[in-house]
Amino acid sequence: MNKSIVLIEKVFDHVENDEVDKAVFCCIRLSRQIEDTFNTIIFLRELCLGKKQFDNMFYDETSKHKKDAQDFFYKTTWKHWLEERTLDYSLTDIPDNSVVKFGAGEIQKEIDDILAHIDDYSIPQG
Repeated sequence: MNKSIVLIEKVFDHVENDEVDKAVFCCIRLSRQIEDTFNTIIFLRELCLGKKQFDNMFYDETSKHKKDAQDFFYKTTWKHWLEERTLDYSLTDIPDNSVVKFGAGEIQKEIDDILAHIDDYSIPQG
């Protein structure tokens, strides 16, 4: 069977089993296999690596590309990441605290934590 099809099937299996982090790793493998640098960078950002680790992996993924392409990959994937995680309201009393930052593998932990503390939250004004 085609390697890409096997990876796609694994992605669906992981998602159906609530193993989002494993699905993201499969997506990275798939995008690397088909030499899709842009989506590889997107999926690496989904892991929310530390800046130094991300920058090292970014370099490894983009070193064969020209500087203009590297700039495009970095800025466009950053913009996408930020847009996907910016809420219309603040999560705390601090007005600018509206960006949710956690990696794909941390989603369930965050949901469990929110559910455990739901009574401590207040509805934002407006």
